Amino acid sequence: MAASTAVTTVLPPVKSVVVYRNGDPFYNGRRFVVNQRQVATMEAFLNEVTQSIGAPLAIRTLYTPRQGHRVTDLQDLQTGSQYVAAGFERFKKLDYLHTGAKKPPVPREEYQAKLTQRPNVSAKWRKFIPVPCILHVFRNGDLLCPPFRFIIPRSMRQDLGQILSLVTEKVSLRTGAVRRLCTLEGLTVASAAELETGHCYVAVGTEKFKKLPYVELLVSKATERYYQGKRRLLRRNENRKAGSGPEDQYSDSALLDSPESDGRRVKSTGDEAAAPAASQQQRAAGEMQRMSHPCSSPGR
Repeated sequence: MAASTAVTTVLPPVKSVVVYRNGDPFYNGRRFVVNQRQVATMEAFLNEVTQSIGAPLAIRTLYTPRQGHRVTDLQDLQTGSQYVAAGFERFKKLDYLHTGAKKPPVPREEYQAKLTQRPNVSAKWRKFIPVPCILHVFRNGDLLCPPFRFIIPRSMRQDLGQILSLVTEKVSLRTGAVRRLCTLEGLTVASAAELETGHCYVAVGTEKFKKLPYVELLVSKATERYYQGKRRLLRRNENRKAGSGPEDQYSDSALLDSPESDGRRVKSTGDEAAAPAASQQQRAAGEMQRMSHPCSSPGR
């Protein structure tokens, strides 16, 4: 029985390298896969590099990025290494491994979120401006008095005792000083950090908290003031219409310009008395003229 011998051929390894452009500090490098079954010679590989990296002139030499040593054969290429492609010019020593390094791309959702959070203002207004803490405080059990508005300064924001003193001076409870602030549901505020700007609270002294519809009363008063102002405006408009007189087609000027106005026009007493006086003056002037010139005889 003839023994069969298996012939095994060792294939050259496939190498992956990164190539930079000589003297280009902004080029990020291009990765190449060197397979000697497809690229057999160094000349063929240099031609491929010339077409891929967009070099202005043909690539003729590869250098190591740190020391600038020339690589002349494909066997000298090491997988995972970086090289600098050059033409006939000399090697230009740069930090090719860190040149042109860019930050990883930001996801689209995160980029849009940053755009919405960042206001489009000038540089001098981009400083952080703390928002003031504004509180609306009701008197405990008092539905007739509107809430008091407090602007808490920064020096008092961490001290609940100072805030209570400030509220006491303005609210003036019947039972004396304000001992605590409660939410509208009756929960006691334990520290100044629990106060939220724009919210309503109830100032309570030594008495118990009285749970009443404080906010509902506030809204009803606001709507009542709105409708009262609206009623005043309607009354003003009605008074203006009543005092403005007749419309244009029935106005005095329209009646005067109409052809029927002569017959309907009322004559004053002065106009009626002026007509007889003028006729009497004409008669008296005629009689005086006859007396001064006596009639001549018909014979003459």
